[in-house]
Amino acid sequence: MTSPSSPENLGAKNERSLVTLHRAISSSQGEFSLILVSCNCPHLQQQIANRLSSGLPNPPERIVLSSDIQTLYTTIATFLRDRQPPALMIFGLNAVKALDRVLKATNLSRHLFVKFFHFPLILWVDDRVIRELIYCAPDFKNYCGGTIRFDTADKSSPSPSLSPTSSPCSLRARVKNRV
Repeated sequence: MTSPSSPENLGAKNERSLVTLHRAISSSQGEFSLILVSCNCPHLQQQIANRLSSGLPNPPERIVLSSDIQTLYTTIATFLRDRQPPALMIFGLNAVKALDRVLKATNLSRHLFVKFFHFPLILWVDDRVIRELIYCAPDFKNYCGGTIRFDTADKSSPSPSLSPTSSPCSLRARVKNRV
């Protein structure tokens, strides 16, 4: 019998999370939807994002945030220039220097996201960013129904992830708590 954190189980859990993410994006086409995706391993984030993009008829666009952004809304609006992509994935929130200030501004401008962004917005976050979202932008976070988690294998296991293959990530698997 395999343990809950064995590579096979982590792979199965992550596959289910990928299906959930795919479904959330597909069902939100043409309307604003905030989707939080929690993954503490950048390599695994990219692996999942690539699989997701290849599995959707209209792949999401991607933004990697600069560490010195002032507001999330303005950064996205400037990038899009009045375009409405099928979906938009945001990476790099964990590297933003003034994260608390950016999240507080996001909370204050949350109505603009709903008014002007008619597509699913996928925020790739780690555990620290989720805690900051809860504290600094609770109203914005409430736009999200739940957090989709992708876990890595523990330090003793050589294989993280989506499937039992090797990866450079050696983060300890987290208990799957919905935040």
